[in-house]
Amino acid sequence: MLSVTELIADVKDRASVPADDERITNALVTKLLNQCLDEYIYPTLLKISEEFNVVKTLVPLTTTAGTPAFPNSLVPLPKRAYGRVLREIKYFDNSENLYNIPYVSLEDEDKFMAGSSYSASPFGFHFVGDAVKLVGIDVAKLTGKLVLHYIIEPNTLEQATTLYAPIYNIDYVGSEIRFWRDN
Repeated sequence: MLSVTELIADVKDRASVPADDERITNALVTKLLNQCLDEYIYPTLLKISEEFNVVKTLVPLTTTAGTPAFPNSLVPLPKRAYGRVLREIKYFDNSENLYNIPYVSLEDEDKFMAGSSYSASPFGFHFVGDAVKLVGIDVAKLTGKLVLHYIIEPNTLEQATTLYAPIYNIDYVGSEIRFWRDN
């Protein structure tokens, strides 16, 4: 596997770019490679295999204190969901039952809230901006987890000048500290 620096050197070598040519910078080649990934390579991989890079994230519906994690019933979409869409949503209750959560249009939300349709699922969802709104009877009292399935965005190529990343969570395990990043 090549590092980004080695990949840039390989691209410049294949394109016969002289080493002393200041017009074709490493930043320009990196930008070109990222555009190729975003516009051609990743969409082609998704056409070949619809399940390419599908990941799932478990989202607890209650906090560790037992209070609703999303009292307004708006669950933010994962930051790296490709195209800001989800493949599917499931609900995993505390009795280890797994439910498919149906999409409920805005027109059908009133019927769903009244319990007159979709009786096989405890709740449904629809999209509101960059979030999913959970609809149904007593959504705030649910204590399980949502299982979000989505295609993850590709990583962008970066030349490593420093080694850092945003930290979203810290775990203390014995004498170890673990840093977690967001998917």
